[in-house]
Amino acid sequence: MGLEQPLASAWLTLEELKARVGPAPLISTQEDDMLTFLLNAATTRIEAILDRKLIQVTYAAQRFDGTGTPFLSALEYPITAISGIKMHGLAQTVWLPGDADDPATKDVVLLKTRDRLFRLGKWPAGILNIEVVSYTGGYLLADVPKELKQATLVTIRHWWKLRSGRQGLTSKGGGPGSSSQSFVTPDEIPEEALDVLDDFRRMEDPVLPPPRIPPLPSPLYPRT
Repeated sequence: MGLEQPLASAWLTLEELKARVGPAPLISTQEDDMLTFLLNAATTRIEAILDRKLIQVTYAAQRFDGTGTPFLSALEYPITAISGIKMHGLAQTVWLPGDADDPATKDVVLLKTRDRLFRLGKWPAGILNIEVVSYTGGYLLADVPKELKQATLVTIRHWWKLRSGRQGLTSKGGGPGSSSQSFVTPDEIPEEALDVLDDFRRMEDPVLPPPRIPPLPSPLYPRT
């Protein structure tokens, strides 16, 4: 067993990397720790760029800021299940794609893209005033878009080549006399991968401020 273990949120496997990171499949296990380190680094960096997790997780008691618009974006998507939504403590009925009933009879509709919640009466603007009791968002490993997997592979392959030449990367490993694997600290994401990742970034909803209530006239200085 190697020193490095793949993150649970990784959407590529070590076997996939060993088969595709080089011009020929890697058979030796001596490089497993290095590949796993690069896989974890790419997973973390790409999640930060996309501002979302990709692998499916169930989240409980999540609160969101009301947008003042009909749309509310989930932090993690595609959404596959929602157990309940409350607005100012009042339960909202929810329609999901594939439900048999009429979406017009529900308070909230999950769009077919499964990334945003639509409410005809708008989401009231506010701070953490929308509560999602629980929801499941993200891809199953088999359903991660191939474009995202390819962009990740391009990134790791780029770092692997830099690591081979020790160009622009900093070593990370044992001290003098240590026999441990010498790692590298990844830096840039290739432009080829960034172009793909741009299409999968989480977009922020525009948030409208709550309506301004004019101040009441002071009883000491009545209007004339």
